[in-house]
Amino acid sequence: MLSNIFKYRTTPGSLSGFNQLKTDLNSQLIPGLENGPENVAGSIYLLKHLSGLGFEKAITTPLIYCSAYAHLQDQIDHNAALLKAEVEKQNLNIELVVSAKYHLDADLAAYAQNAPLQCFHENQVLIKLPAEDFTQKQLNTLKLLVQEGYVPVIAHPEKYKFFKNMQDLKPVMALGCLFQVNIISLSGYYGSVVQGLSQKLVGNNMVAYLGTELRTLKQAFALDRALHKPAVVTSITQQTFRNASL
Repeated sequence: MLSNIFKYRTTPGSLSGFNQLKTDLNSQLIPGLENGPENVAGSIYLLKHLSGLGFEKAITTPLIYCSAYAHLQDQIDHNAALLKAEVEKQNLNIELVVSAKYHLDADLAAYAQNAPLQCFHENQVLIKLPAEDFTQKQLNTLKLLVQEGYVPVIAHPEKYKFFKNMQDLKPVMALGCLFQVNIISLSGYYGSVVQGLSQKLVGNNMVAYLGTELRTLKQAFALDRALHKPAVVTSITQQTFRNASL
């Protein structure tokens, strides 16, 4: 079954040759932003780790709060340019694409009506929900994005405490939103509750994209371990994801 997605290198414990998961979605690899790498060297290490696991492309998505985006845009562009230059200099065997993950708040609704959002693929835009609560107001914002022609892709729905089961996700699904689940969620990295919901979402073919949410060394090592766990590999090989279309 492993051969369906992974091809082992001669070095024990390393993976390469991803098929449907060759593109990673949802990481924060831009140095000097959020809780990501402190410098370019740290970013390069994480990119090399992804490449060593078999990823051919990384779509990195720094978190955007629209109210503060004007102040961050120059920093994002500058730091991303430094990183891309180093990727090219070192001739890394992985493509780096810079996109965005938008925080769902009132500012996003107003912003989307006046300026184009940065889509990671066609009209699909990655969305992070508020951490503490999800109300009708947030649902209405998602509806507005759909009306503006976007397909919201909800980042790691399994991690939000207000989504206790798949039934809670139905209003979001009814709008036409898609879901992106973290690979390390499937391995129990965020605890058994998150693991259980992520497995149910994948098992019921409700996940459009898998991703890493990679930003730290700890997560990099957890990703390596996750991809060697038989239960995670089984979950991945039994479903079809859209990563290969990116």
